[in-house]
Amino acid sequence: MFGGETVKEDGSPLHFDPEKSFAKAHYEQHMAAKGRFKIILK
Repeated sequence: MFGGETVKEDGSPLHFDPEKSFAKAHYEQHMAAKGRFKIILK
């Protein structure tokens, strides 16, 4: 799992350039999935 927000020891946020950060202040969980779609045209 990736994400969360990095904070200082006192709990205040660290400020990062959002263009250079990954998954800041939310969580991402990478996974694989398998399945199929059935499309019915009427």
